Order: sequence, then C-alpha cells, then structure tokens
Amino acid sequence: YFNVGFWGTGSVPSMGWGNTITFTITTGSTLTWRWIDVASTYSLVVISDHGPCSPPVGTNYFPVGAEVTFSTEAYAYHPDGDERWRCTGWTSTLPPPFDAGSSFFTIHSFTVGPDRIGMTDTLWCNWSPEYKLTIISEYGRSLTPAVGEYWYYEGTSLRAFVDPVDTIVAPDSIMFCTGFHS
Repeated sequence: YFNVGFWGTGSVPSMGWGNTITFTITTGSTLTWRWIDVASTYSLVVISDHGPCSPPVGTNYFPVGAEVTFSTEAYAYHPDGDERWRCTGWTSTLPPPFDAGSSFFTIHSFTVGPDRIGMTDTLWCNWSPEYKLTIISEYGRSLTPAVGEYWYYEGTSLRAFVDPVDTIVAPDSIMFCTGFHS
C-alpha cells in the first residue's frame, strides 16, 4: 500500500496529496492518512531545484479520478537576498498536451484517468537565475537606472550612467561624479 495523501478537519486542510503536511493547530482536528493498493495508483515524480512545489518533490501516488495540480511560487529566494530563481514553467513526460518539451507556468492541473494506472511520469519545475542590482547615489537627478533595487536575468548586459554634474541646493555648490565602486 502507498500513501496517497490525507483528509482533515479543524486546523488540518480538508485534503491534500503526499505524505507530509505542515499546519498550525488552533482547534480540535483530525488527520486521516489515505492509502491505496499500488496496483491501482498512478505515480508522478516531481523534480525541482528551488522553491516549494505541489505535489512535493519526490514520488507521489494518485488514485483514478484524482485531480493533480502542479503549482509553485513564481520566485524562490536565496537566503542572502541577492539571488532568486524565477519559475519558467514545467516540462514533463506526460502525454499531450503535457508532453516533454512543453512549458506551462506556475499552476496547471489534470485528472488521473484509468489509462494512467500503473504508469509513472516525471515532472520538472524549470528555474532561471536572477540577480539583484542595488543602485545607490547621494546626488544626481539623471541616473539610469534610478536609485533602487532591480532584478536581472543571469547574463543580462547592463549599461548604467549618471549626469556627471549635479547642482545641489546650497548656493554656489556643484557636485561632480568622479566614478563608482562596487
């Protein structure tokens, strides 16, 4: 037998797939694990290098009639905050319209038909790295990009510039840009 998810009441979500659940208990609750004979299941292997996915990363088992929804966050962030990964879609070994090489974004679903029982498919969540650029300047009204934070795809070629002269509010004061540092 394989675990195919759970049913819940109270603080436990009403249903879910997989063998892991996290919740905060705030009232009387029940958690009922669902089991099914392996001969009557469909398995889906989920692979993702970043971010939480649903179904979770690993092998997941589903009975006939189960609606399988693929989802993830649009972005997964590195703990240092200067790198993130953008979900660019999913690819899979599923039959059309989800055949290998197709790409769809953060949420999609299908219903397990009787023809899928005993089969295993693989689903990959694809990610593209992005990096944060922070622009800091005490002076200058003509900055490109302007002061702030920006995210760019890995490999993006950037050109930043500033008007080299800025007159400040103090009388007879002019500030000159003499360069930059990183």
